[in-house]
Amino acid sequence: EQVNELYPSAGLNYLKRDGYLKVYINYIDVYGNVYLSITYDEFMKIRDGRDFSAMVNEFELHEISNSYNDSADSRKTEILLTVSSTGYLQIAIRQDSAEHLLGLKLKDSVIITFK
Repeated sequence: EQVNELYPSAGLNYLKRDGYLKVYINYIDVYGNVYLSITYDEFMKIRDGRDFSAMVNEFELHEISNSYNDSADSRKTEILLTVSSTGYLQIAIRQDSAEHLLGLKLKDSVIITFK
């Protein structure tokens, strides 16, 4: 399959293909939050108002949370797609480590499809 465009970012790049993005884990902080290789602004421009689905292992995320407290049940472990203070999309688990609970590591990829 032909790559439409290759976008540089911090660390690894992300790939934009017809109907989906392939992003990479470029950084993991001391809390186990996992930073992806695309900024919120870049993502929103590519998203262009479309619904999306981000596959993280067997988990599917459909929205970007405004904060760690967006979890519907504060007692439940919930995977969140949030925006880091640096502007990059990140995978986080409220009061836990996304890195350890999901077995994620640097350079792993996440596929985001658009509908």
